[in-house]
Amino acid sequence: MSEMTFAKLEQLEADYSAATAVIKKAGPLSSREQNIKFVRAGVAVGMAMDALKENYSGAVVIENLADPIRKAKVEKLFSENAAAAAEELQKLSSSDEGPWDVLSSEADHYSRPWVSPKETYLRYQLSKPIVSITSLPPALHEMVEEARRCYAMEQTLSVIALGRMILECAMNDIGQRTALFSSEGEADNPFWDYPPSKRADDLFGASGPRRDRFKRLYRQGSEVIHSNHSSTRPDCLTFLNEVLQFVGDRYTVHSRQFRK
Repeated sequence: MSEMTFAKLEQLEADYSAATAVIKKAGPLSSREQNIKFVRAGVAVGMAMDALKENYSGAVVIENLADPIRKAKVEKLFSENAAAAAEELQKLSSSDEGPWDVLSSEADHYSRPWVSPKETYLRYQLSKPIVSITSLPPALHEMVEEARRCYAMEQTLSVIALGRMILECAMNDIGQRTALFSSEGEADNPFWDYPPSKRADDLFGASGPRRDRFKRLYRQGSEVIHSNHSSTRPDCLTFLNEVLQFVGDRYTVHSRQFRK
């Protein structure tokens, strides 16, 4: 989203706030002109927000949103999209009409999509993108996109496995950009020589809420990857959205320490 578009939206919101204040002050004595101005200002804000949604439609990662107000606005937008998608999915699940004809054979089950196009799109909206104040590595873009597509197509194990990969990728990137970690290529076997648990201690501290949250999410992903059937599998959408929120928050905090 360009600087100009954000500036336009913010001006429209200011106009709407001013019109609202006039109406509140005038109360029942507000004039027809004041009411028309109030309604038009509200419509203009709504149209600008629709344009914002259209611009970000299908986005996997939104990066370099350094302004905290704009970042919060975009995060709110995707929360609203997810809520609307959940409502639409509920309508689909309670409808008697199916998106496909009744499958007539085992071959049909594999030759047609498992999820209808509309349901796929709505499920994709339920998994929200990362909204970051800084740039993110291409590998993270790829993993987030794949995880969201897997959720859209009901590939739950893949979602959780990719969630753990996203955690590790983000941790390594942040560690290297803050110079806490050395380059991956400097060790013969970076996974064993400098395991994720030690990296997390160095980046998030040996204890505390951030370390505990990372540890819990990483363990949940690992238990799925390593087929630990004795553990309770997390809900994949809750898990993925929590991972993406955690990663976005970590970039917000640690980007202040990035090397120039």
